[in-house]
Amino acid sequence: YQGGKSSMWVIDEDLWKGNLLNGTNVLAVHTMNHQGTNSSDMSARYWLHCGVTVNTLVNSLPVSWFNFNTFESPVAVCRINTYEELIEDDPSIRAEMEIVWNDSSSSFASYGKAENLKTYIEIEKRGRWSQFVYPKNGYAIEAKDSSWEDTDIEPIGMPKEEDWVLHGPYGDRTFMRNKLAMHMARKQGNYASRTEFVELIINGEYEGIYVLMEKIKRGPNRVDIAKLKQDEITGDDLTGGDIFKTDWQPVDWYSTFDMLTSSNKIPYTYTYPKRKNIVVQQEQYIQKFVDDFEHALQNTNTPYNGKYWYEYIDISSFVDFFLMMEISKDVDAYRASTYYHKDKDSKGGKVHAGPIWDFNFAFGTVDYCNGYIPTGWMYSGNPCSGTNPAWWEKLVNTPAFANAVNCRWNELMTTVWHPDSLAEFISSKAAKIGPAVARNHNRWPTTNPAAVKYIGSNYEDDVDIMKDFLMQRILWLNANMIGNSCIDSNISKPYDVSFAVDMNPYAGIYDTVFVSGDFNSWSGNSHPLSDNDGDGIWTGTYAINQDSIEFKYILDNWQVNESLNVNLPCTKTSGNNTNRFAVLNSNLFVSSCWESCLTCFQSGLG
Repeated sequence: YQGGKSSMWVIDEDLWKGNLLNGTNVLAVHTMNHQGTNSSDMSARYWLHCGVTVNTLVNSLPVSWFNFNTFESPVAVCRINTYEELIEDDPSIRAEMEIVWNDSSSSFASYGKAENLKTYIEIEKRGRWSQFVYPKNGYAIEAKDSSWEDTDIEPIGMPKEEDWVLHGPYGDRTFMRNKLAMHMARKQGNYASRTEFVELIINGEYEGIYVLMEKIKRGPNRVDIAKLKQDEITGDDLTGGDIFKTDWQPVDWYSTFDMLTSSNKIPYTYTYPKRKNIVVQQEQYIQKFVDDFEHALQNTNTPYNGKYWYEYIDISSFVDFFLMMEISKDVDAYRASTYYHKDKDSKGGKVHAGPIWDFNFAFGTVDYCNGYIPTGWMYSGNPCSGTNPAWWEKLVNTPAFANAVNCRWNELMTTVWHPDSLAEFISSKAAKIGPAVARNHNRWPTTNPAAVKYIGSNYEDDVDIMKDFLMQRILWLNANMIGNSCIDSNISKPYDVSFAVDMNPYAGIYDTVFVSGDFNSWSGNSHPLSDNDGDGIWTGTYAINQDSIEFKYILDNWQVNESLNVNLPCTKTSGNNTNRFAVLNSNLFVSSCWESCLTCFQSGLG
């Protein structure tokens, strides 16, 4: 009544239903002065907006600014109340959030009971570029309990977690580019953010169609890697539990290698552990591991620090990531919002590409980087690929990787990425949110959003623009895919070899046991084993891309090495050297006593 906006609340159905009586009912509202003695004005006025079933006028006409349009939504309704406090980029503010949804209904009232969720949250704006260019904001949300401590929630049937993102599509007039990308990655068998459409209301104001998404973080239902604690600074403990990315900012360290056509160094950013939590030893470890991998890619025919390129990375995840970047023609591909993660050595220890993230400027959306043209590569030769890490081009030019890509592409095209399946997914999602589109467009009318190449005359046109781009993109990739077919290719896939040597019979003093062999150029320190439980049995698993291996166990960088009998069944003698020998035609576990082919128990030493 003094020119400002009123606060709005929805009274839960279970509070009033059954309590209204025929005749006079009293609504009592208790006004609290939350600013205490610092407030100069505690006046307040209230209006009740409700539906009635009589023909006579029983209420005053609402004031001009009172606008509380109700609706039935085909998707969940998310209501957030900040009590009129503005949501900023930083810091986050406290609020309440509730979601109207259940798994047995197909329509949800904007004023309905919050059957799915009611929780406290902290909320802030998000988006490096979009929040400063587009009026429709995205939000980061962290769930809180009544004491404002972190708590896990299960919105719209998704697995429990505390950190969530409300993505607000503006330039993407289909509202589903991120949803499509996450669906495709999950169909590959990889983790990608689960997504659900919602219609969002903040402080009683309708904000349009949003996509509720899982934030990328470590956890059993997200990026399922080990936790990396601050006191884990040695041995296997140190070797994993990392999520990092290439992005514009902030930058935590720079590679020693350049971008593709720029002398600027490749930037990397810690995601987990966060910058404020990671300790020096953990920084040094992950930076060195990435540096070793980048060195190994400079010449893929030779090992670096005793390992070939494929021993540093999970090939399948990099193949799938490459195909996601290229089929979507994401203009940020490889250079921004590009995540990687690494588990501990005892759990494989290789760098995995992903999870994928941020596809609102993919699938033909934008007018730069040739993003609207369904031909051409993103890893190289694109106007924007100059800021890609140069090693991605080296990886693509490696025959074993290119052949694996070709083989995987053919598999996906005939199964979960079949064009008919993708077209059906798009059509089904468009049909689902179709009834909500007019409300969103009324809230955010635009005919020329920044950086967007094509805008349809209606929602169906916008969906067709994206679908047509994807189908044309698939045709071009079919005709130009890198590598050879599965039949003609020599796809090199290493075997996991698990080594275990019982050192209990050895009476000497040593610090670390290593395995050295022809697979690591007989390095003295590149393949350490570990004895985490102190039982004297040293173990380790490494990927080896050979048909057979010669090796032996050594101590402290060749200070001591095994003396093996030429007559042992597990040895091979070449000239004056007798080494252990094993044939590789599958993953292998080799366990023995020091200087024996048998376990210590079998040889009478245990």
